Amino acid sequence: NGVLNLSLKDNAVADRIKIMNITGSVVFNCDRTNSLDLSSLENGIYFLEVMVGNRRGVKRVVLGK
Repeated sequence: NGVLNLSLKDNAVADRIKIMNITGSVVFNCDRTNSLDLSSLENGIYFLEVMVGNRRGVKRVVLGK
C-alpha cells in the first residue's frame, strides 16, 4: 500500500524525515510523524534520514510495489 511506519526507540516521534534517491536528491520531506505514504515514489533504492532531537540516523530502503 506504500505506507512506511517507523518504530523508534522509546516511542519517539521523528522531528524531521528526508528520503533521498540514489543520487542524493531529496524526493520526500516531512516533519513530526512516524507514518509515511511513499506510494508516489518509484520502485528503487532510497536513503531514509530520520532526525530526533540532535540525533540523526540513515537507513537504506528498497521500495518494490
